[in-house]
Amino acid sequence: MGDRTDLNLYYEYTNFDGIPESFATVFSDNTFKLPRDRYLSYPLGGNYYSTQRYGYTLSHEFSDNWQVRNNFSIAATNAIQEYTVGIDLEDDSLLQQYAARRDYLQDNYFGQIDLVGKFNTGSIPHQLLLGFDVNRFVQHFNVVRLAVPPLDVFNPNYNIPEPEITTGGFNSQQTIQSYGFYLQDQISFQDNLKLLIGGRFDWISQNSGTEESEQNDSAFSPRIGLVYQPSQSVSLYTSYSQSFNPTEGFNPDNAAFEPSKGTQYEVGIKADFLEGRLSTTLAAYQVTKTNVTTSDPDPERAAEGYSTQTGEQTGKTHLIS
Repeated sequence: MGDRTDLNLYYEYTNFDGIPESFATVFSDNTFKLPRDRYLSYPLGGNYYSTQRYGYTLSHEFSDNWQVRNNFSIAATNAIQEYTVGIDLEDDSLLQQYAARRDYLQDNYFGQIDLVGKFNTGSIPHQLLLGFDVNRFVQHFNVVRLAVPPLDVFNPNYNIPEPEITTGGFNSQQTIQSYGFYLQDQISFQDNLKLLIGGRFDWISQNSGTEESEQNDSAFSPRIGLVYQPSQSVSLYTSYSQSFNPTEGFNPDNAAFEPSKGTQYEVGIKADFLEGRLSTTLAAYQVTKTNVTTSDPDPERAAEGYSTQTGEQTGKTHLIS
């Protein structure tokens, strides 16, 4: 749109239609007696997903040192699932099945604007990033239970009548609205020594359709990193950062889940050889996350789409590449 202004428009359509994967079953003597290709579910309606993504990115340079960037995107998903899950093996032959049909609509809206600039304080260069973003996620969810007979694992008969809907069912709507403001400065003390320091403040509002499920949270998440280059081909770095994210999923008591918080420590070294044709990385990091959501431990509630929130998870990793 000009020498200093760029606009990019995009659209993407994704479609998937297929039968859910099968699983294995263990017999009372703790062995597997079935062929690996034995399908232990009823191939009902299958899984269907359709997603449309579209939006734009816009950037404008005020000068050689300052520019503004803006983007907005929408992702709309429609999904229908009809599936069975084995829940109990009777007499080492009859697999009791949980069957359900669920459909959901997901709409995700995301907008962001930030300002990027370069300036000096005395002889020290800075690269500043200042921005704001907003995200709105809406999900409509519906599940009904179906009646299917047990499946003989040794002589399966998949040709069954159209399953009838049993009593019950679950309907829910989840809305997550989040806002974030962030500020970051990359400071070059020397050509081979750079410090990145910044932070982000988030506000999150969640609602699952009832007054009891309304929840509002906020948090500040700092980040800091340091890079030292003893030579042009070797970089030593260390970093510390925190995160704060909303959690998706449906709670059996219809209450909103607590947001997930994370803390990461990382140290590493990167090196280039053969004039950049070979790169190597050695890194070690520890990530701790709280309020992680997982499938409900009850197989039937998990099959209905319910989740549960665990306490704290910690992972330590050494990476060589």
